[in-house]
Amino acid sequence: MKPRRILLAQTLLSAPLAAGLLLFAGSVHAQPVQGLYIAGEGGGTLNQDQRVKSTPNFPDGRDRWKAGAVGIGSIGWGLGNGFRVEVEGDYRNMGYNRLVTNTMATKGDGRRQTYGVMVNALFDLDVGKPWLFPYFGAGVGYGWTSTNASLAGQNASGGSTVQHMGGTYGNATYQGIFGLSFPVPWVVGLSATAEYRFWTMFGPQSHGVTSTGDIGGTTPMTTGSSSTISGTHKTVTDFNHSMMLGRRSEFNPAPP
Repeated sequence: MKPRRILLAQTLLSAPLAAGLLLFAGSVHAQPVQGLYIAGEGGGTLNQDQRVKSTPNFPDGRDRWKAGAVGIGSIGWGLGNGFRVEVEGDYRNMGYNRLVTNTMATKGDGRRQTYGVMVNALFDLDVGKPWLFPYFGAGVGYGWTSTNASLAGQNASGGSTVQHMGGTYGNATYQGIFGLSFPVPWVVGLSATAEYRFWTMFGPQSHGVTSTGDIGGTTPMTTGSSSTISGTHKTVTDFNHSMMLGRRSEFNPAPP
């Protein structure tokens, strides 16, 4: 009977220890960001060509934008187990290049600005390197696209048209996030970050336009032969890619 009692006692004593070891093993796989933190980052942004559904005097095609700039600021809360939640404000700015179409030569001018608010959920990974912690996440929110741009085009027959696009469109947004954080060893709670984000706004987006030129497109536009009409410039897709560098500051960093 005595050996059985000893075995039972050992089992009872080892159970909490095993549970503690399992809990510890699970916790070491995540960077323990705890409590309040703030982050900021900036860099370059590029939109994929946007498919144009309709626009006066121009054929269907794709809007092409130049590379632009992006800035993001966020405030968040780390749960201490690798998970973080945050609220961000974002801003993107890029120049208009042209409408890509096979039937007209076009040239664009002006700018497009997007801004909005997102709520993100992220998870930090421990890969066994004290200087590197990858992270990934996703977010949802609401954004606005403000466009003030012009488009000039000429077809093969010499017919020409000038169009101005303006206005602001708002809709729901979502994004995917992947980044790398590099803790700064001489400043507790400070990390440098490098990040990629895929961002999109639901559509179709619609902006008002005024188009002046040769409506028939058979002869070059001349004084007295042009007409002005109003309509909408609708884009069906809006896929954005951003690469940024930044910093994150924790107010309650976990001990080493």
